[in-house]
Amino acid sequence: MMPTNRAWITDPAWTTRIVRKLLPLERVAHPQEMVGISKASEILFTISLGEAFKGYCYKLVAAIVVLPTPLNATRSVQAPRK
Repeated sequence: MMPTNRAWITDPAWTTRIVRKLLPLERVAHPQEMVGISKASEILFTISLGEAFKGYCYKLVAAIVVLPTPLNATRSVQAPRK
């Protein structure tokens, strides 16, 4: 069996967005474009470890930061004019 890595998202800005877009869908992995993040974007997660609850500690996604898409990913680079 493959190990699973689940974490609860607690970032309020993202929980609202994710619930609104993905709640009606099946609970499986979905492409990031479904929540408005382009494939070219880099995503950073701040992971926290919650306090013990009933003998278990839970991983929490405390913040999600989407880095801006690099300029070279959105338009072609042109040589400078002389």
